[in-house]
Amino acid sequence: MKKFVAVLLLLLCSTSLIYGQKTRYGEAPSKAKKGVDYPIEVHIVAMHIRQNCQYDWESAILGGPRYDCPEVVYLDAVLNGKKVELMGQHFKKFVLSPGDFKARPIKNALDTDPAVMGKKYELLSPEMYVWRCIVTGVSE
Repeated sequence: MKKFVAVLLLLLCSTSLIYGQKTRYGEAPSKAKKGVDYPIEVHIVAMHIRQNCQYDWESAILGGPRYDCPEVVYLDAVLNGKKVELMGQHFKKFVLSPGDFKARPIKNALDTDPAVMGKKYELLSPEMYVWRCIVTGVSE
């Protein structure tokens, strides 16, 4: 019985460490580094804040199914002349409004098409904050 309690206590302590690195509400994205070039033009047309629910398997193992529903920002944007949907983290104190922004790809891909699904970008706000996003949709 003592071994079972010790294993359960160890398991509970280790799962709390997993959740310790999450971004706290109210934080803003990181500031842009000096000397970094943002060559791509992005025009944001609309912004939507939705919940992105996922099944939390670790909680299911420990005591029952649980869903984690963080708020996520979806942007309808024009990226180098192509209409795309971008998704990224929602920050309570930082809002991207419709308008023109600069961006850069996070990793250099072999494909030069900016509207490739799953391609990651950094958008530069006028306050010099960097918002990381991913292409989740493409339209005509």
